[in-house]
Amino acid sequence: MHRIKIIILLICIPMTLWSQGIKTSEVDFPILNGKMTLRGVLSEPENALPNAPLLVLVSPPQPTNKDYSGFFKALSDTLNSYGFVTFRYDNRNFSDTINAKPNDERYTLHDGADDLHDAITFLKNQNRPIALIGHSEGGSISIVETARNEDVKYLLLLATIGLPGEQFGYSQQISRLDFLSNRLTTQEINLLKYGIYYPLHIIANNPDNETAFSKLRAEARRFYRENETQKLGKESLFGKQSEDEYVKNVVRRPEEDKRYLAFIRYNPADYFPTIKCPVFIAYAKDDNLMRYKENQENLERILMDNRHFGYHSIAIDSVTHSFEDSGGIYQPLMPLFVRHEKKQNKGYQAGKGFSKLCKHIVEWIEDKNVKIPER
Repeated sequence: MHRIKIIILLICIPMTLWSQGIKTSEVDFPILNGKMTLRGVLSEPENALPNAPLLVLVSPPQPTNKDYSGFFKALSDTLNSYGFVTFRYDNRNFSDTINAKPNDERYTLHDGADDLHDAITFLKNQNRPIALIGHSEGGSISIVETARNEDVKYLLLLATIGLPGEQFGYSQQISRLDFLSNRLTTQEINLLKYGIYYPLHIIANNPDNETAFSKLRAEARRFYRENETQKLGKESLFGKQSEDEYVKNVVRRPEEDKRYLAFIRYNPADYFPTIKCPVFIAYAKDDNLMRYKENQENLERILMDNRHFGYHSIAIDSVTHSFEDSGGIYQPLMPLFVRHEKKQNKGYQAGKGFSKLCKHIVEWIEDKNVKIPER
């Protein structure tokens, strides 16, 4: 009897809950032509705005559930309080129980875009225009889908990569060298920079994997042989690695990490020629994972190149990559790689910066002729 009750509960989806005037429905939708399903949460306030878009929250392709470490739960709750219907979902990497345990290397941003497409198809019965809110690489997923799907009427990008993947990877990694600038010679720094640069450049400019990996091995061997006597301070430039070990380590990640490979070859400029909907852009000035300004400026440049003037771009003070309040004026003084999020054991910390983000989102949507009632 106990097992029968469990089976009945599992079949009875969607499950509907009421909390503070919010109807929350857990629903499953199919992906991969019905071979797999993802679970999402549709949150609809009692006073849902009849003319407002349905806001779909899109996470990066790492193993992430619908609450996204609490960020999407907080974002959904706040937007619900303004009268917006929201939808957030467990992504494929989190949900895939067929291919062993989740990992960051299996699924790409393009897989995420395919799943997002299926989510939008599933949501058509809501009879609302679709708005995508993508965070970080989830923003890249949203860009890819918006470029090919006219059903997307609003695109909101939060701390999203604005550079080509090759440039972003280089910028992010050389930020780790900032603190060494006074400890190493210019030549030593330049050798380290080249060791970061050439794998990214070869991968990005050779879309055929066999060709890319072959060129990568050849360049790794050349770089090792020409510089094996170089020192990094008192140590060898290559540590204790032999030539074969160094080459193997250089090629290992692109060969094994599909997500990394796809991201390095991703360029947001490839997608904006077909994006016609309004675009909202928000960055965090104390972002601990990227140099926000160069990403923001390049994304704006892409929009200008496409004569897309219906965008709004902001940067919010004293918040980290996930729009949690940061260390304020002291945060930018730390090297990028040592900045970090607040401890997650207290859950997501929705502070002043987060509230400011939500206010900007609501005001931007209101500016698109969606009437937001006073709270």
